[in-house]
Amino acid sequence: MDISWCDDLINIDHGVFVVAGAVLGYFSEIQLKTFFSSLADRLPGVEMVFTAYSWRELSFINRSLQRVGMTSAAMKWALEDANDLTRWDDRISVVDEFSFFRDVPYDHTWGAETIRQIRSIDEHKRMRIVHVRFDTRK
Repeated sequence: MDISWCDDLINIDHGVFVVAGAVLGYFSEIQLKTFFSSLADRLPGVEMVFTAYSWRELSFINRSLQRVGMTSAAMKWALEDANDLTRWDDRISVVDEFSFFRDVPYDHTWGAETIRQIRSIDEHKRMRIVHVRFDTRK
């Protein structure tokens, strides 16, 4: 959650794009609210894409981690609807939100169970990609 890396950015006149794949779920909502607001403060206009999990998926992931003894790696934050982020800070706007496997062509060599799981994840919105912009307005 340390955003001192923002100080190291150069040539950002054309914008900054942040990718946070499969990492935000490990932080609490309070930590993420602070992080998002700090990004908006430090990098007005920044855009970010990240993986979001539903509470159902988060529960499944945490049970799987417990089964293999990784209890300290439990995930804490889930997001059911990206529009909820706009209530965190009025500078956050949702650009897009879509299912994790949208546009991924199925390959029959993966097997029926894998394809069933992928379809279930998408149909029940258990994993999504969220694209937000931190606007300059306050």
